[in-house]
Amino acid sequence: MPAESPTILATSGGLRHGSRTDVEFSPLVLHAIELSGVTGRAPRLCCVGTAGGDQRWFQGWLSAAGQAQGITVTHLSLFSMPSTDDVTGLLLEQDAVWVGGGSVANLLALWRLHGLDQSLAFLPYSNGVHYDSEAQRRPLYQRLIADGTLPDGYATDDGTGLLYRGTQMTETLSEIKGKGTYRVTRDGEAAREERIEPRVLPGAD
Repeated sequence: MPAESPTILATSGGLRHGSRTDVEFSPLVLHAIELSGVTGRAPRLCCVGTAGGDQRWFQGWLSAAGQAQGITVTHLSLFSMPSTDDVTGLLLEQDAVWVGGGSVANLLALWRLHGLDQSLAFLPYSNGVHYDSEAQRRPLYQRLIADGTLPDGYATDDGTGLLYRGTQMTETLSEIKGKGTYRVTRDGEAAREERIEPRVLPGAD
């Protein structure tokens, strides 16, 4: 079910430890599903785990989480070969598509090889994830923007997300209280960071 406009929720979150399952979908994923507008049936969520190597055990965790939370979970795998002949058709059948983390470089290489870069949207900004949890992230991201390697962009602490409508960033969100999101821009030979206070989602920790 398409949203009213092309919609991307770029996050450093979406999963947490489950009470009855190994993991459960946390408020950022649930909000992404809500944005699709689905009603009257179980929402359909496709999980794309290319960046993590399409690990079958993790897919099992996500399927169990979906079953416990009333979400129909489908997986699009590219290892060792695509799990469907019609990648775009599979994605368009979903209410939401959740792309997991891992190696973005490997993800992009495989997506281009199998044509997923033509099925999923891209944004004209850089993106810094796990901004508060990995010590090297913040200084490296700022340095790459300052020297022009990366364009201006946004960064997310763990548990936060950036909502884009089309290519416009319209709102920042959090599933963990006290976390932040940031706009990072080039300013001469330095980088300027501006904190954006996110809206805390229902069910946040």
